[in-house]
Amino acid sequence: MAVVSATSKSQFLSKEDGGDGLEFVIGEVKRETVSTPGKGETTETVIYSDNGIKPFICNPTNAKRIAQIVGSRKSKDWIGKTIQLFSDPSVRNLKGETVGGLRVREAADAPFKSFFGLSAVASRQVAANLHQRRLRWCRAN
Repeated sequence: MAVVSATSKSQFLSKEDGGDGLEFVIGEVKRETVSTPGKGETTETVIYSDNGIKPFICNPTNAKRIAQIVGSRKSKDWIGKTIQLFSDPSVRNLKGETVGGLRVREAADAPFKSFFGLSAVASRQVAANLHQRRLRWCRAN
């Protein structure tokens, strides 16, 4: 689990803060004017945390991923949902240079679509068993 540096000069999370995974509970989503080195002032989507972590500037790729995870493109539906931020060294800038950056994935303890009212763990086991049976059937036929 990553530890967010309290000594970092930026008021926003950076790729160094993500590490292997940082649980982030979405508290608020805003469009704000942000001053960044090299870009000047731009209007960006900023996502604030409910669990005391610095906010992060959400690029379009991460916004699409959050929408997939949450199941809604409306940012008001994202409030209270838990995502995981992580450092991805393969992120490229607009010039095609590999610079690394923050990416979003589903939180490890995110609710799993339940089968027949089972718990998330049991539902995952059922899904894995069904998948294995399907593979065996495909190989046999």
